[in-house]
Amino acid sequence: MSYNLNMEDIGEFSFESYTKEDSTKQVLLPKNIGQFIIQKTKLCEDIFLFKYDHHIHKEVSFNSINKNIFHIQIVLTGDTYHQHKLTNCELNVMAGHTMSSFVNEEKNLNMKKKDTRFQSIGIVIKDSFLQKNFFDQLKNTKDIYAKPITIFKNAPTNIKTQMCANELFNSPYTGALNHLYKESKVLEIIYHEFGDILNNQLKDNDKIKLDDYDIEALYQAREILINNMQNPPSINALSKLVHLNELKLKVGFKQKFNLTPYKLLTQYRMQKAKELLETGDMNIYEVSHCVGYKHQSNFTKVFIGYFGIQPKELMKSRKYYH
Repeated sequence: MSYNLNMEDIGEFSFESYTKEDSTKQVLLPKNIGQFIIQKTKLCEDIFLFKYDHHIHKEVSFNSINKNIFHIQIVLTGDTYHQHKLTNCELNVMAGHTMSSFVNEEKNLNMKKKDTRFQSIGIVIKDSFLQKNFFDQLKNTKDIYAKPITIFKNAPTNIKTQMCANELFNSPYTGALNHLYKESKVLEIIYHEFGDILNNQLKDNDKIKLDDYDIEALYQAREILINNMQNPPSINALSKLVHLNELKLKVGFKQKFNLTPYKLLTQYRMQKAKELLETGDMNIYEVSHCVGYKHQSNFTKVFIGYFGIQPKELMKSRKYYH
């Protein structure tokens, strides 16, 4: 049995945020159930930023009402699921994943799993911004307005979006500079996420039907790549290992993980390298070999392409740096 949070506690706060100035809402739940902390920032008339930090000890549900908005949710820690009352569909959103959706009309029952710390970044974009900057490039926009909700993406977070979300959650600035910093990061996220949606739309005709066996094989293939990042198998060898033909492996990866097999591997390599450079005691040469690059120069080139900075710059964040 979950605890039902009153609409006035969170729903009205979120709804009114579209007109009110910046503020923080803290909801202490009874019976030591936990707490919700929501920080909202109005970046302009059409774009709003939400920072969520929830720590609960029991399942919690609450109703929310939204109309004609585009919502980007980037989950940093924990996981949750949403049940849309009008369509009766359920969506799981896990840590390290992003869900992008257009809400024409929404009455949600949102469930947070018990004994979890849930942290995420939410970006709400008004319809007027979408009409001006995005919807003219989409197909079948009439269908979007005809349905209660359209899910554009529920997939692993784009690595550049992930970096921006982490920086937003831990903004080092205050005052006017903080507002400018948040605005720049949110616009960058919107750019990356809208780009992903448009790229996926162009390739909709390439989609194939995946059954349960195929999906299990794709997850197995992903684990094989990650566990063998220093010496990954070729696409041909990987397809044989998981008993999928090469076409279904390539297209299935794109459908399920929003990345090709080797782009997914590169993403994981870069995330691991970033972690080692920030917190480990390896030098750049050692890190490059650890994540599967034979030549440090190749590693550095890919790293700069992903993060926009030299690997040595990340090493400066260590407690000790020589």
